[in-house]
Amino acid sequence: MQGVQQWSFAEQDCGSAKTAQNNNSNNSSISSSLIPTAASQQQHRHRHGTGLDTGISIDSSSTTPAAGMASTLTVVSQKRQSRAKIKLEIEKLNLLICQDYPRSGLDHDKLLCMLDPSAGYVDPNADYGAHRNNLQFPVHSASGMKFGTRSLGLRYENEHSEVYYGYKMCQFSRQHLQFLLNIQRAIYLSHPSSQIRNATQDYMRVNLVVGAQTGEHTDTFRGATPNFIFIEPGNTFHLRIRLFPKFHSSVVSYKGDYYIPHQYSPARLVMIGKNDKGDPHYFKFPPSTIDKLEPVGDLHSFIVVGIKQKKIQTAPSYYSVHHTTATLNIVSLADVLQDAKKHPVLRKPRPMFQLKHETNKWHIFYGWKHVHKWVAGTDSECRRIHVFYRPIREEVSASRARFFTWRD
Repeated sequence: MQGVQQWSFAEQDCGSAKTAQNNNSNNSSISSSLIPTAASQQQHRHRHGTGLDTGISIDSSSTTPAAGMASTLTVVSQKRQSRAKIKLEIEKLNLLICQDYPRSGLDHDKLLCMLDPSAGYVDPNADYGAHRNNLQFPVHSASGMKFGTRSLGLRYENEHSEVYYGYKMCQFSRQHLQFLLNIQRAIYLSHPSSQIRNATQDYMRVNLVVGAQTGEHTDTFRGATPNFIFIEPGNTFHLRIRLFPKFHSSVVSYKGDYYIPHQYSPARLVMIGKNDKGDPHYFKFPPSTIDKLEPVGDLHSFIVVGIKQKKIQTAPSYYSVHHTTATLNIVSLADVLQDAKKHPVLRKPRPMFQLKHETNKWHIFYGWKHVHKWVAGTDSECRRIHVFYRPIREEVSASRARFFTWRD
């Protein structure tokens, strides 16, 4: 497909300001010195069967059993030493990340716009993409400047911002470039899978969050990429992830009808189904309906983005970069159901939930696919870092559920 970069991937604003021209050079090669290129990763995998070059070589000229045993022990020892060095580097990077966490970088004005409207703090029209319902900052957050959220990244969230401002990242991001590069490097070392590394080599965005009592929700889908969360040491924050249903990537049944789970928030469950005319349509349900859904099958050929032109707009199920949404395919609702029936799911997963709570670690999950939330009773006031990616370089209008029908 023209204009699309592809790698295999089976699983799955900042403040705007123009700065001095001498900062522009930072944007062209922000990670080349720290993150191996795709070509070098491929060479490493060819030599060693892994995305990480261990520097280990095996002497194949030894033929005696004793020599073979000695060679094997040497390889094992070298691998252990290599893993120990990597672990130590990750720990050093995590320490730097905690030290460099932008202490004055939280957007307190944005926080006030996301508080409960009944508290009298907010403009009811300023919801920051429905984050008010999802992040659920408590009212007492208004009294403490330590609470809030802030976005930054190695690239702007949308490509048109890069064109408009003439930079690949905002001024705040450029001021904290090393902080971002350390995050990128720590994730790279923590997750040696070549598929994960390919999917996280560019378009990284970071949300800094302190104090949010995050409700159950799914994230916006902007590509087949994972999310990561880092919890600062010394805290008890827990993130709970629901494994069923799989949003955007499965078909479920409810009261005899088939649906594609599309979006979830504390206010509603949104699914794509068939209307009376046989066309795909958005249906909204009470959030509790999620417990009554039954599995039908998983989607392997594509990921459902939303409804467009009375059909289903899809994205590849592997990592791919799309500079425009015009390169995304469109299929029929029947095609989606057929793909799901080729990969049937017979029962719901057991256990239903996973917990991410270990501190000083880069936890991986898929926020656009799985409902996730803060676990009440654990520390919501700790500093945490959420990492996500935007390989689909513009907002996908088809994913918005503008017209819908309520069902129960």
